[in-house]
Amino acid sequence: MGRPNAPKVDHPYVFSVSQLETFSLCNRKWAFEKIDKLEGKENEFAALGQRVHDVLEKYLDRAIPIDRSTKEGKIAFPGIKHLPLPRTKGMRVEKWFVIKFGVAAYRGLKDVEIIVPGREPLILDHKSTRNFRWKKTKKQLLVNLQAGIYAADAMLKSGSTTVILKWVYYATEGKPKSEPVEVRINKAQVEAILSEADEIAQQMVKTLQTKRRALDVYPNFSSCEAFGGCGYKEHCVRTPTSVLRSIMAQKKEERMATESSTSKFLADLKNRNAAKKTPEEKKAAPSVKLKDAQTVKVNPPEREETEQPRPPAPKKIGGKWVNAEWDEAAWAWVFPGEEDEEKAAAASKKVEDKKAGKVSTTSTKVKTKPAVQDIEDVEEEEETAEEAAEEPEEKPAKVATKPAASKPATKPTSKSETKELTCYDLIKAVQTVNKLLEKYLEATIPF
Repeated sequence: MGRPNAPKVDHPYVFSVSQLETFSLCNRKWAFEKIDKLEGKENEFAALGQRVHDVLEKYLDRAIPIDRSTKEGKIAFPGIKHLPLPRTKGMRVEKWFVIKFGVAAYRGLKDVEIIVPGREPLILDHKSTRNFRWKKTKKQLLVNLQAGIYAADAMLKSGSTTVILKWVYYATEGKPKSEPVEVRINKAQVEAILSEADEIAQQMVKTLQTKRRALDVYPNFSSCEAFGGCGYKEHCVRTPTSVLRSIMAQKKEERMATESSTSKFLADLKNRNAAKKTPEEKKAAPSVKLKDAQTVKVNPPEREETEQPRPPAPKKIGGKWVNAEWDEAAWAWVFPGEEDEEKAAAASKKVEDKKAGKVSTTSTKVKTKPAVQDIEDVEEEEETAEEAAEEPEEKPAKVATKPAASKPATKPTSKSETKELTCYDLIKAVQTVNKLLEKYLEATIPF
């Protein structure tokens, strides 16, 4: 199915969660996409992961069974036991969201989100991996940028101070299996993550303002093979000088981090006695508060609040039974090929009308009903039409018994002629009713 198009956001700096993580991994890799506007080559592992996402989306959103004969189906199937039932109340599958805080706006696509009034929101994310040793622990998930920003959006929408995070991992190599990681995150933990995200965003904004091209940004060559390999290798100039600068920049960051942690440790050690006397020492407040964040609706309000209707039963089109497909733009279930069949039926009806001629109902009391009426109504109409067709044959005989002198001989028997014309029209009406009955039986009873 592919990912839905990202919504447009009215903000000078719009980042995604993946961009925050990419910038933290390698500044230059992020700059190739954001500054040079280049598209990296998608590796086979990312392509396989997207296909697994598509299979799971169809299962949860449209209740389409997972095809285990395909590679992505075999990978996704073991995770069903960790997922909610398809079309669960309050569940939104593969929907964009936008949240603003700090210096930027952030855009994200949630795999699954369930928000029901009176309950904790649930955010579920699908993760495909070659080895479960890359699976995040509960502690890592509580400080993860993606988890924190996704949870902040859910808190703003629901008013809850806690959110359940559930990351489901799928093995792409070896025996198909799946393992979940589930944890509850609170408001204070979310605010700490938002503060960290804002600090990274400030560096990204500074890079955009001071650098003209990606090659002017320092790279991190140690991450070239991470996550299946970088897609911008052919654009990245790897010279001895650039490698040396990258190593020096990394060492500088490590040294600053070590000095910071050492200074913090010495300060804590020096103030140990004071900490014992005042155990309720307040921690440094986060730079970003959840109340300062703002979630933005990316869909029309009626689409956000209205629950998607259930799919209709299969319909026979062109001699085959067809399942309905969901049309997001029309917000309705549609049957593929139904419009073409209706056009073909209308065209054939015009041809039949031209051949048989239009049936005039002005001189009769019988009116045909649409094909969607009940069988009993059609049978009653047919009987009425037959009785009416027999009446004209008797009436001309009564007219002939009257004395001929009572009427002038010069006047034509226009009344008898009208009766004969009415009889012909009634016979044609009976034939039309029979045709409607046959169409009704074909549309309602599968053979």
